[in-house]
Amino acid sequence: MEGSELASWAAELPVVGVIFMVLALIIFAIAAVIFVIPALVFVVELLLIVALVGLGLLGRVLLLRPWTVEAREQGADFAYEWKTRGWRASGDLRQSVARQLEATGMPTGGTRVPPTTAP
Repeated sequence: MEGSELASWAAELPVVGVIFMVLALIIFAIAAVIFVIPALVFVVELLLIVALVGLGLLGRVLLLRPWTVEAREQGADFAYEWKTRGWRASGDLRQSVARQLEATGMPTGGTRVPPTTAP
């Protein structure tokens, strides 16, 4: 609907109709400010976080930064830590350490370190 058509349509309405139309536009504007703008800000922030996490993972994989694999017993005051390069190698190391823990209760290799705090 063009502006001239809207103006002619509004001119045909009684005064009460014009008041209701203005109130409806005000309510719509308030609803947009309350709901739409915060939703858009949330979506932009979410996309930014996803992009940063993706770039971090991509950088870690492409630049061959070492991954840290940590094994610890719950409540223990120490942990064992290994450094490995690559996504697949870290998964293989994790499975190897899990098999060692199931078989002997102690992992082989690794460095004994204080445990990191769990997120």
